Amino acid sequence: MRASSTAPLRGFSRTPLAESRPATAAEVVERLKQALPVMVARSHLKRYGWPFSAGYMANIDADKQKASPAHIRVGSRVVYLRDGDEGLIAWLLAQAK
Repeated sequence: MRASSTAPLRGFSRTPLAESRPATAAEVVERLKQALPVMVARSHLKRYGWPFSAGYMANIDADKQKASPAHIRVGSRVVYLRDGDEGLIAWLLAQAK
């Protein structure tokens, strides 16, 4: 077993929220802003606790009839923007509604 598999994800601690209540949208947004860099490669999303796989995100980007998070291509990688009206966090909140 790898030593890094027991370490908490960046920006997330192992301590539960107060009294084990469900996290509010504001708390989730704050944790994601702390964990995610301003730009993150699609292939690195799981490292930051992103709930969707890279393949699913690629399918969302390819489907032009659905809204997808703001992204750009840097060389051979697709990079998502964290903030903004069309960023990763805003897109995730829209999916949760």
